[in-house]
Order: sequence, then C-alpha cells, then structure tokens
Amino acid sequence: MRTINNSRRLSSLGARIWRVMLKRLQHVKGARQWQIAVYVLLFAGLVMLKLAEDAKPVPERSDGPRYLRYLSGDYWYRFALGEILYKPADRRVVLLLLREEDTPKDPCARRLLEGTVASKVADTNPALIVFDAYFGPRTCPSAADNKRFGEMIAAASQKVPIVYGRGAHWYPDVRAEDPVEFSRLQRWKENEIVLRDTLRLEALRPDAPGRISEGALAVGTDTRRIPLRWPAFQSLEAVQHQEPQPLETLAVKALRAYHQRLSDALREGLELPIARDEVNSEYDETGRVVSEVSDLERNRRDPYTSFLSEQQLAIQSSMDLVCALSCQWSGCAHHNSGFGDVKFPIVVIGRVDPSDMHESIIGRVPGAVLQANYIESLVDGRIFQPLATGWQVFLIVLWLLMLGYISWRFARRIALALLMSVAGILVFLVVVEFAVVLLFKRYTDVLFPALYAAAILNFGHFVEAMADRGKAVETLASTEPEHAAPQEVPHHSSGQCPL
Repeated sequence: MRTINNSRRLSSLGARIWRVMLKRLQHVKGARQWQIAVYVLLFAGLVMLKLAEDAKPVPERSDGPRYLRYLSGDYWYRFALGEILYKPADRRVVLLLLREEDTPKDPCARRLLEGTVASKVADTNPALIVFDAYFGPRTCPSAADNKRFGEMIAAASQKVPIVYGRGAHWYPDVRAEDPVEFSRLQRWKENEIVLRDTLRLEALRPDAPGRISEGALAVGTDTRRIPLRWPAFQSLEAVQHQEPQPLETLAVKALRAYHQRLSDALREGLELPIARDEVNSEYDETGRVVSEVSDLERNRRDPYTSFLSEQQLAIQSSMDLVCALSCQWSGCAHHNSGFGDVKFPIVVIGRVDPSDMHESIIGRVPGAVLQANYIESLVDGRIFQPLATGWQVFLIVLWLLMLGYISWRFARRIALALLMSVAGILVFLVVVEFAVVLLFKRYTDVLFPALYAAAILNFGHFVEAMADRGKAVETLASTEPEHAAPQEVPHHSSGQCPL
C-alpha cells in the first residue's frame, strides 16, 4: 500500500512539474531562459566529459570523483563490454605473483627465486609457463648466479614450454628521462620500441627451437586494447640506421605456444590439466583465434578486450608455492604451507613492481595482471575488433537522421517526440550491444557521444518548439483588433424622440 501511495505521489509531482514547465514555456521570455539553460548545459556537459576522461579510472576504489565516472569513456566501455562472454569455468590462466614484501632486495637472489618458482611449477605439468619478467644481463652482476638461473630454466623447459618477456625502451619514457638522447633520434616514431639487452634464454635449448621463446612486454597507452606486435629496434643506435622489425608481444607468443602445445598433446597423447575430451575443441578454438590474430596483425589493428578484475583472476602467491614444496627460503616463516591448486593450463609468473604499474579500467594494477588478462582473453577468444571508421561514421549519421525524422514526424506532439526519442536511444543501445558487440564482435567508442548528442538534440528541439509556440501565441495576441467601447445612449425623461 505504501508503495502505491509513493508511486501516486511521484506521478503527481511529475505531472505538476510538467504543467509548470509548459506554462513557463508559453511565454517568450521564459522560453529564452530555457534556451540559454540548454546551451549552458551543453557547454557544462562538454567540460565534464573532458574532466571525466582526464580523471583516474572508473572503479569504486579510484581516487577520482565518483560522479565523473558515469561520463568517462572507460565507464561506457565497461558498460558495453564488461565481463561479456566470460565464463569462470573456462579460466585457463593462473597468475603466480611475487609480492613486493616477498621480493629479495638482492637482484641475483630474486632471479634465483624466480628460477626456483619455474622449476617447481614445471613439476605440476602445466601446458605453458609464461614469465612476465625481463632478465637484463647487468641486473644481476654474478655470472655464476646467471648460469645457475639458466640451468633451472633449461631444465624446466624440458618439461614445459616457456615464454619470457623482452624489455624495451618506450618512446615517452626516453623523451622524459633523457631529452638529449631523444633529440638525436629523429626517425623514432611513437608506435615503435627499442629493445633492451636481455639474457637470450632461447639459446639455452638449441636442440629444441621454439621450446623457449620471447615476446615484447610493452603495453600501449590504451590498455583496453591487446597489443599484438611492435615495430622494434635492437638498440638505440639502430634507430637512425636500420628499419624496425616486428616483434610479437608476450600475450601473442603465449597464445601461439599454447596452441602448439595442444597440437603436441593431440599428436603424442600428452597429459595436460584439461579434460581429454576438451583438448580437441580447445585446439580448434585457439586455432581460430590464432588465425584471427594473424589477420589483425597484417591490418595493424589491436583488438579490444573485456577485462577481468583481480578478484576474478586466479591469483596466488609464488612464495606460498615455494614454501609448500619445502624449499628453504628465509621468507617461508611468514607463509603458510597450504598452497592452492595450480592445475591450470597456463601459469603466468610475475611480480609486483612499483615501476611497473598501469592505469586501466579495473584500476591501477601491476603489469602482470594486464598480461594475464591479455593472455586469458586471447585463449578464450574474448577479443573485439575496432569498428571501421567508415562504419562508425555511417552509424552516427544514421542515428542522427533517425532522431531528425522523429523530431519532424512528431513536430506537433512534442511530448510524444521526446518519448519516441527515448525509445530510439534504447533501441540504439540494444543494437550496439547485441548486434555489433555480440554478433559481430566489434566495438566502437562513439556509443556515449552519440547518446549525449541525442539527449542535447532532443531537449534543444523541445525548447525550440515550445519557444515557437510561445511566439505564435504572443503574435496572435498582438494582432487581434481591439473591441470598440460601447457608446452612451442619451436618456430623455419626457420619453419624446429628439428632432
């Protein structure tokens, strides 16, 4: 009963506001005030859009103003894609993180710890090990420790294929850190990277090419998109004298290595952490994604992906694994020995590094979380190609033409025109979400600007129409002829007519 009364009160209040608005707009002066308000709102909306794009990412834990998140492109990106096509049962990636407090200060000790983690992971027989790490030759000055690390990686690769990261100099970083060095690199373009020196781990297995492979660790400025490959120079000196060579990213290399591992499992009957009856379908699905990625690489188009939060990803502690397997490390005293299940096909080994944090639509996260998301998306086929520019222009023109037709068709019935426009907005959302995104697996950034333009266009048309109606009423009132005053009839007391 209370709900019914509240509904009646709200409907009564809405009707009262509508009557006041109509009455107000019957006068030209009031209509002009509404017109000014529309233009002020338009300008304020554009300013808020700019502030929203410059603010921090949209998750609730963001430090940015909460009310701005509804205007940001990231918010509407999550609205359009979100966790679309994601099924928790299909997870293929587990992320083993070495947290900052567990990371040894000595770089050589840290490298040996990562080698130990790889050795212990290989004993669990996953399909693939991926290192979200860069192994610089001068990071650890001890040749003996580097040799021991190489031996552990070579031994692990005999059981499981390994993909590791290749560090790179990034265009904005060099420009900010060393302007003098940057100024002489005239041929360097923003979409190119310069590779750092690294331990060439693939040289450890010359007898088995492809058993160990490397991929670029660099991610783009738009973290919503999965980088597929980078034009790469081997050194800063090569920028001025050589042409860049394409190098696939860590996620793409992991996808190809996983697909090859599935092929080996089908051919040789290998045991993998996947149900035997699913291996064949998994191989077909990853083969389709590999083909799609190759086409995107040829067209130089990086796809979008729907992100999984840190709560949805399978994340475990590297130290918990090491300590659970009775390996003697000083940090084991602070870790429980109950380690979770690592029976996932792909194991990503990374660490939390303050220098490797990235802004994303799921917040500020370590690079390892981004890479795990990219690999999971590629393996799962959750990639969305950017809609071609021509199609985006066509959709916007069609959208505006539809709104213009609604305004013209219902010009005499303004309330119905607004209602039909709202219905058009809902139809547009459905078309974009289900036809473009779900059926064709495409994504466009024009979704929210189109809705914003539609709202301004319709409200502006409403005010203009009411202003025209007010002017018509005023004009009609000013041109209406005045009534002549009635003349007095003289009164004659005698009752005789005048001569």
